[in-house]
Amino acid sequence: KRMGGYKIQDTKAKRKFGMTLEHLNTLLQKQKYLCGLCYCQLTTDTASTDRINNNLGHIDGNIFISCVKCNTARKDMSLKGFRYKKLLEFNSDRLVYSIDREEKDIYAKMKTNIAGGPSIIFNRYAKHNETKIRGDKVCKKIIGYDANALYLWALGNEMPCGRLTTVEAYDGIIDDIKADKVFGFLECDIRTPDHLKDYFREMTPIFKNVLIDCTDESDIGKHMFDYNQSRTSNRSKPARKLIGSYFGEKMLIYTPLLKWYLSHGMEIAKTYCFIKASSHKAFAPFMEAASNARREGDVDKFKAMIAEMMKLVGNSAFGRSGMDMSKHKEVKYESSDKAIKSKIEHFTFHWLEELNAC
Repeated sequence: KRMGGYKIQDTKAKRKFGMTLEHLNTLLQKQKYLCGLCYCQLTTDTASTDRINNNLGHIDGNIFISCVKCNTARKDMSLKGFRYKKLLEFNSDRLVYSIDREEKDIYAKMKTNIAGGPSIIFNRYAKHNETKIRGDKVCKKIIGYDANALYLWALGNEMPCGRLTTVEAYDGIIDDIKADKVFGFLECDIRTPDHLKDYFREMTPIFKNVLIDCTDESDIGKHMFDYNQSRTSNRSKPARKLIGSYFGEKMLIYTPLLKWYLSHGMEIAKTYCFIKASSHKAFAPFMEAASNARREGDVDKFKAMIAEMMKLVGNSAFGRSGMDMSKHKEVKYESSDKAIKSKIEHFTFHWLEELNAC
């Protein structure tokens, strides 16, 4: 009876009908007799056939089994959009953790090891024909370099995927890292040998956040010390700053970067633990899509606007992914119990104060 109803629907809409009972039975077994949208248990009264692409008819390969309620509610909505809607409804009164209790120590360790990146780190002040570099050599010119699509390149590299687990550092872990047998983050002490300090002098290899005393000339140099002193009442106070260094203690270092350090002669003084992950280029398709769009914009001027948009999307994806949302707070006022519960269950919830006067 239902097969006949689907056939009549397709005939009226001038769509091709090609659905078989054998295919329906296969789908039911594959879906374990659950709705393909809300995953409720199906019965003879609630089971129905829904189309994946609403522009096509009920044909084998374009159908799946859903409950009557979801089939009716979906209407012409895309399959992806409706599933996202059902996911939000399912988790509306559940507090879902992206990082569970077992991983919270790893999360805290990784967060404290975020140091930021260098920007104009070579010298804060240089003057033509006056400033001396490399001993007694006079600075004649300053050259700046800009890396093309650096953020996209970084996103396209190997990423730590899967469930992160902590293992104790063992003998031979450095050799395993060099041989690509393990992937993740090594917590270790690292240093630059004395004979390589001259090689790394212009750009020290380790970046870390340390407490800098702006009232100490030996910490910040004469130029910045004089500038800070000239600010009188608005002088900078001691604060944590990003610096370049020859060594790092208990630093969590990503294995691709650690391999670069080791290949350039740096030494591991002590190992503590290793955070193990699976290696995958998770964002490589996104990198290729953004890069190809920008290349097309260079060739075809009519696609220049799309290229500029994809440049913005590519750059913002990197920054947004690394943004510390825990520092962003917003105050909202709610009066209904349902709205209050929804806000409390949201992953960004921080604190609640009851206003009795309201």
